[in-house]
Amino acid sequence: MTLIEVICFIPMLFLFTYLPTPNIISIIINVFIIMLCCFGVSFLFYIFKDK
Repeated sequence: MTLIEVICFIPMLFLFTYLPTPNIISIIINVFIIMLCCFGVSFLFYIFKDK
């Protein structure tokens, strides 16, 4: 596993263990939050990697 995969796995683990509801809207919101977390963390990772 790379560092980005580990960083993206942590929010997914927290969201789907803390909010495990069968409602489809909640699942879509969780996936959207995970995508935003992953994009933000990977963007910060590449900014600090380039410096």
